[in-house]
Amino acid sequence: MRTALLFTTLATAVATATPAFGADGALDPTFGTDAEFPGFGFYLNPYGSTFNAHLETLRRAPNGQLYLIGSMMDEQNVWRTTIQRLDADGYPDYTFGDTGLRSYPLPCVGANASDAQIDAQGRIWVGFSGCDDFTIYRFTPSGDVDTSLLGTGVLTIAFDLGDDDADDARQLAIDAQGGVVAAGFAAATPARRLAIAHYTADGAPVAGFGVDGKADFDAQNLINAVQGLHLMRDGRIVVTGRYAPNLLEGRQTVFRLQPNGAVDVGFGNFAPGIAHADLGTASGDLQKRVLSEGSLLEPDGSILQVGTGIHYGGAHSDYDIVLVKWRADGQLDTSIGPLGARAYSLDFGGANPANAIDNFDRAYALARQGDGKIVILGESRAPGSLTGVTLVRLTPSLDLDPSFGDGGKARYLAQVATDDLDCTYAVNPLVQPGRIIAGVQACIGNATLAQATMGVENDLLFADGLD
Repeated sequence: MRTALLFTTLATAVATATPAFGADGALDPTFGTDAEFPGFGFYLNPYGSTFNAHLETLRRAPNGQLYLIGSMMDEQNVWRTTIQRLDADGYPDYTFGDTGLRSYPLPCVGANASDAQIDAQGRIWVGFSGCDDFTIYRFTPSGDVDTSLLGTGVLTIAFDLGDDDADDARQLAIDAQGGVVAAGFAAATPARRLAIAHYTADGAPVAGFGVDGKADFDAQNLINAVQGLHLMRDGRIVVTGRYAPNLLEGRQTVFRLQPNGAVDVGFGNFAPGIAHADLGTASGDLQKRVLSEGSLLEPDGSILQVGTGIHYGGAHSDYDIVLVKWRADGQLDTSIGPLGARAYSLDFGGANPANAIDNFDRAYALARQGDGKIVILGESRAPGSLTGVTLVRLTPSLDLDPSFGDGGKARYLAQVATDDLDCTYAVNPLVQPGRIIAGVQACIGNATLAQATMGVENDLLFADGLD
């Protein structure tokens, strides 16, 4: 699998500063597919290296094994949903399917695996967008379709609110009883609505949640991308996202619901149950905007959203990582910075680079360590290279953590592209005892991607199980 590709890594926290072996943020030599490529796991499409393989999410099972959920194109140029199972060290589990991989036909034409979660029994729930209704598959830990769910292993949820009745599931969460919560959009007239469904582990609507297990809310001018779904310990539901209908707008939005699906009137700065902010307009500079991606629910009920700020951060780049914090009451937390936001200018290209794009930074997801530190996974550019994966660690006070990487940041690029157009894209991070793992996608040439993972050192015994 590797003879045709040279797989090396380039750490570019600064031009010559690679974190020392054993330091937090350094590539973990005990993680990955073999000693030739320490710190990386790399998983080619079995149909051939000329066929794309996309990674949607990286998840951890209760036994510590890892699952990559995504899609691969086969020899007939047809996309198939894929699940790969890895051991905790990133090595494929060859007892799972064919060399650690199983693939499945899409549930409908144009479908895409939008999210996945693993329940306490190790069963894999996969949500799909692109079908007529919310479509959720459940697989056994061995990758078989779990027919104990409704006899088919498939849960479809129709909102049927109007227009073309197309309903799209975007995010999943598993409740304390093993049931599933799904968030996405439902077609309606005059505009689609935010849609939330709550069903039991047996595939029945949760009694008392909305109407027949479904609730929907006005989304117009509020949210057009659902990017986070979190369950609070008391059963309340948090949905995060953004409203960015064009390149000139970027607003952050959070909905919080009661366990019965009604809006939580104790939360919000815009309307009961809704927090909403246009940070560019609030700053008085219409060129400024924040495009949020991932989110995190904190133990105190506060919410973090992370993404990229355009004209929002430092002087040496137009694009910097920006973190937005909402208090537990739905108000922006101005203790972290003006307007409740803080920018992080990583500047891998240095001060005043010849090409401003060399200081491009964007965050996609974040995770919480057991010690309260925050890990952010994103992407950055640097002089002489395309997009690389960036890890940033913040202290509990949300400052860059000087004990991680180079001043709180580290950047890695997988150089495997046969056409020398090397790039590595971020998906999501996981915190393991002793390491941080990232699900990534690596460019392997001719505009083709491969699924991959990356592990870095992390001197921490416990991860946080809240989110």
